[in-house]
Amino acid sequence: MQTKLQSLIEVATSTVIGFIVSLIATFAIFPILDIASTPIKNFKVTVFFTAVSILRSYIIRRWFNKPTAEPKSIDKTEWMHCFECEIEMPIKEKDGDVFCSNCGLIHRNFY
Repeated sequence: MQTKLQSLIEVATSTVIGFIVSLIATFAIFPILDIASTPIKNFKVTVFFTAVSILRSYIIRRWFNKPTAEPKSIDKTEWMHCFECEIEMPIKEKDGDVFCSNCGLIHRNFY
């Protein structure tokens, strides 16, 4: 599982690469389609579609990260909000520490 920083780096890298590829593509595709454009217009179109892409990616990521049905074998009292996973997760205890069963983040201030 990725940390939040790793996810941020991945998203930023993907966005920058996608922006550059898209901007270059507008200079190739618009003339083929006989669309009159200027470099400024190409830039504005690329910014717009990049914003749409970021929003789409965020919505899909949150949709896939939403909690699924809870397993019936785990008592809900053994669950805790994990700030790394950003959802309620089953917890485990080892050596007096309580940690997320998904990412392993230690939650020291457990009740």
